[in-house]
Amino acid sequence: MSLAVLADQFIVASVAPDCVGVLDYESLWASWMEENGISHVPLVWFKENPEQAFKAWENEKGNSGPGLLGSGNDTAALGYLGNHILTLESTIGAGLEAAVGAGLCEFPGV
Repeated sequence: MSLAVLADQFIVASVAPDCVGVLDYESLWASWMEENGISHVPLVWFKENPEQAFKAWENEKGNSGPGLLGSGNDTAALGYLGNHILTLESTIGAGLEAAVGAGLCEFPGV
């Protein structure tokens, strides 16, 4: 599953359903992708369905789930989603703020 699809379905949909499909993740994550040596939004690999996988966990190596990030043939795996979540959440938040400010979508009750 594309990380952008995951972000829309599980993060944006839960906080601002009107904004699903509005954010440009390529732009939002451009710096993060460059830092990680990838040229496109990565895929997230799950052993189970995403809803079950979002039960947060952390193993002895410090890798936190739910899924392994990879970018196909472009590079090696980027590690687990939980290891990147703070960056991804902050950029999604900034993207939502900009989209709402531009009148592209609305937060519920605003």
